[in-house]
Amino acid sequence: MNEPLSDSDASKCPIHEIRKVPIDGTPLSPSATLDHWRKEGAATPLEYEDGHQGLVVTRYELAKLILEDKRFSQKPIRMPLHHIDREEAAPG
Repeated sequence: MNEPLSDSDASKCPIHEIRKVPIDGTPLSPSATLDHWRKEGAATPLEYEDGHQGLVVTRYELAKLILEDKRFSQKPIRMPLHHIDREEAAPG
């Protein structure tokens, strides 16, 4: 009953593919893609521009649970769309 999924089973999942960060929105007018992802589920796999993989959380309830859970790490870069070297970003 609790057998692991095969690769063919995983490919049937509607959000099996890793997605890219949508670039067609702004903080005050988010991409419609995020609304679509929110309707699919509370989180979706995401691949950032620098190649690392993570999740984007699209529902408040899950986001709140994650922010309260000390097992999750916090990276200093909040949205690593365009990596900026800290030395380049430092003034002077």
